[in-house]
Amino acid sequence: MRKEPDVEILFEQLQARLARADRSWLSRLRSLSTPLRRFIALAATIVPWSLGMLFAQRQLRAVWEAYATSHLLGVLLALLMFLLFAVWLCTRPLYQPALPQGVTVGFVTLIAIGSAGIAWLAPLSEPWSIASLTHQVHASLRGHDPCLYKGLFIVGLPMYALVHLLNRGVWWSAYLNAGVAGLSAMLMLQVQCSINHRLHYLMGHAGVLLTLLSAVGLLYAIQRVRAKPRPAVDDP
Repeated sequence: MRKEPDVEILFEQLQARLARADRSWLSRLRSLSTPLRRFIALAATIVPWSLGMLFAQRQLRAVWEAYATSHLLGVLLALLMFLLFAVWLCTRPLYQPALPQGVTVGFVTLIAIGSAGIAWLAPLSEPWSIASLTHQVHASLRGHDPCLYKGLFIVGLPMYALVHLLNRGVWWSAYLNAGVAGLSAMLMLQVQCSINHRLHYLMGHAGVLLTLLSAVGLLYAIQRVRAKPRPAVDDP
């Protein structure tokens, strides 16, 4: 006869696990107040491009010369608005229900389209052609165009890890984390890169955001396939 587990022992084990979780630094970080978590996220997103403006004066002057002032300020303002919106969604209070998956994906899609669409505001510095598109793709993949890799590894991935620690939502909120990380990298690149080609912006700048979103989608698709229950096999 199968022996039922002792309820008191199970309750004591659960209390011990909760006590260990409450003492962990990760639990303390996620239990911070909503205004404090939002302040940390915003401060972390502003630091990279602020340092770029402070210590990369030569690149900044080249950026101001390459862009019209109104266009550059418009791009920075649009990216900053998208970033504030994404951070606000990522750091929702714990007592509020999580956003539905469809709503979250819809918001992230709008952010990605809006961020990539800023490229159409840039002056047409080179004609559109299959050859120019192929050249830009090869330059990005071979490392000749460092913006994609610099934005991805210097800002994108570290920022994703930080926002993931502050985000207390469900699994599909990882798309919002990727959105915040990608927009932070795009802001940093915008004040350091003087190349105003549309293809370069799409592949080198917005490519950071699109790469992070694609990676998150691919990882969760693989996870869902692996976690899919197998059909039961009848015993002979």
